[in-house]
Amino acid sequence: LDAEIRLYIKIYQNMTLSLVADAYSISENIVPVMKDSTAERILKKESGKIKVSDMWENTENPGEELQILHIDGNLSEEEVQIGEEEAGLDGVVHVEILCSVNDEMNPYRCIGMDIPYHHSLTVNGAMPQSPYYGKVCIEQINAVMQGERIEARVILMYQLLVYQIVSEPLLTEIKREESNPEKTL
Repeated sequence: LDAEIRLYIKIYQNMTLSLVADAYSISENIVPVMKDSTAERILKKESGKIKVSDMWENTENPGEELQILHIDGNLSEEEVQIGEEEAGLDGVVHVEILCSVNDEMNPYRCIGMDIPYHHSLTVNGAMPQSPYYGKVCIEQINAVMQGERIEARVILMYQLLVYQIVSEPLLTEIKREESNPEKTL
């Protein structure tokens, strides 16, 4: 067995920083040198669950006895949209259900269905160009027989981080100049 595990880990910490915004002296002339600095502030951090389901009806071979053997799913077309004051998570869950049927020539049938999902979140202060990290994954998937129908139920887990770019002037250097005694305060 050869396996590879890729981890994407970010650690966040709330910090309060003290910044020097200006400098002065009564004994000599000093000139503060300022530089704009940017940082990311977490604007919205949210995680939760999305429940989606869809129904498949056996219209090709009515009366055929189906038994669910296996169900699998994957996500496609995942998209995060950041708009004015709102974020949207969109995508499609592709579900494959393997069933056994009472046919000796073809004892198995694979049923596929695409289930779209959409989830909206309110993000105060967000802009369309705000940086973000969004991830949706399948937490649970199952299928239930209901007569001639099969209902696929999927629970998705999501995490969304929306950042705000903050720009602050920072004091990077202090230049000293000779004092001019004739100059008055």
